[in-house]
Amino acid sequence: MLPPAMDELSNRSTARLLLLMAEFGNAVSMAMTKAAGEPDLVGNAPILVLASIDASGPQRPSDLAKLTGLSSGGLSKLLDRMAELGAIRREHGAVSADRRAVLVSLTGRGTDLLRLLTAELANHLPDTRAFVAEIADVLGMGVSERAHPI
Repeated sequence: MLPPAMDELSNRSTARLLLLMAEFGNAVSMAMTKAAGEPDLVGNAPILVLASIDASGPQRPSDLAKLTGLSSGGLSKLLDRMAELGAIRREHGAVSADRRAVLVSLTGRGTDLLRLLTAELANHLPDTRAFVAEIADVLGMGVSERAHPI
């Protein structure tokens, strides 16, 4: 168990870290929503789906559910919406060993959207330097923790 002074410091650091991470996430989400023009495609789960498929190729919905933390029903609804918006497509029978298997792949629009989102994020990275520096400072129990008590 930590001494009371360290316990308080740790609790304040953790609370500050949570606040900074939330602020960072909001800044990124606002920039990406503006860029995408489609709020249903901007959030952790849709971005994880787009980026994972882009990086690793077509994937089974069960793998995407594990990645996103969504239930199979939640992922199915997300994939339905992403397909309606033209970002992904489901390919039935795409796995030779299992004709019932479905693979999810990006469409041209999905690839373009991911490129737009990554470019928008890159444009805003200079704006996030202060967040990142303060997060690093809090993790290192540095100066910023004392300068920004909660």
